[in-house]
Amino acid sequence: MEDGKIIRLSDYAGKPVVINVWGAWCGPCRTEAPEMQKLFDAGTQVVGVDVKETDKSHPQDFMRDRSLTYPSIYDGSSRSFINVFKGVPANTVPSTFVVDKQHRVAAVFLVAVLASDVQPVLDELAKE
Repeated sequence: MEDGKIIRLSDYAGKPVVINVWGAWCGPCRTEAPEMQKLFDAGTQVVGVDVKETDKSHPQDFMRDRSLTYPSIYDGSSRSFINVFKGVPANTVPSTFVVDKQHRVAAVFLVAVLASDVQPVLDELAKE
């Protein structure tokens, strides 16, 4: 959530990426966030997308308080969520998308997940 920093999927060329849609206001996200950190700490590319916030300080506090170090995009208006994830209801938070090395969608989780839910997908993608 660095001001002015742009994160692009192309920054992760040739690597699978876990994209996690979350909100500081979201109860299940409190459980899920440390699970995303576990994946990130194990070497998986994780990008968070924080949505539906009224103040940028809330998600910044959420990340700091939980020692989250994976990059996250602040999307308070949910505009990028709506434009990028067409067809997924904007109220589907948390959501997690796993994209393969060519950045094609490999898995979609429209519920809170644990690292152990996502890891089998990553293991299969590693075989490609």
